[in-house]
Amino acid sequence: LIDMVRSDLHNLDRKKVNALIIIDVHARDIIDVFVRDSVLDSREFAWESQLRFLWDQMVDDIIIYQCTGQFRYGYEYMGLNGRLVITALTDRCYMTLTTALTY
Repeated sequence: LIDMVRSDLHNLDRKKVNALIIIDVHARDIIDVFVRDSVLDSREFAWESQLRFLWDQMVDDIIIYQCTGQFRYGYEYMGLNGRLVITALTDRCYMTLTTALTY
């Protein structure tokens, strides 16, 4: 990805690669925190608070999980806009929204 972003890309392709890099860096940072804090159980809050997308064969659809929230994926397409950097604050915003939608 790094080599791709340094090459001569069309504007839309550059946006796609940048979004993939941002998501990959965030995933790497989360794994680093899990290793540092010895998160070993999927029932720990550090894991439960992550936004997770899983295929559920029973409903034949993607289910989004975070904390106590469970939602069917909506397949909404928002276009190829610039991707914001994912921070602890954006993680908390997603957690607040998914928790609020649960109750």
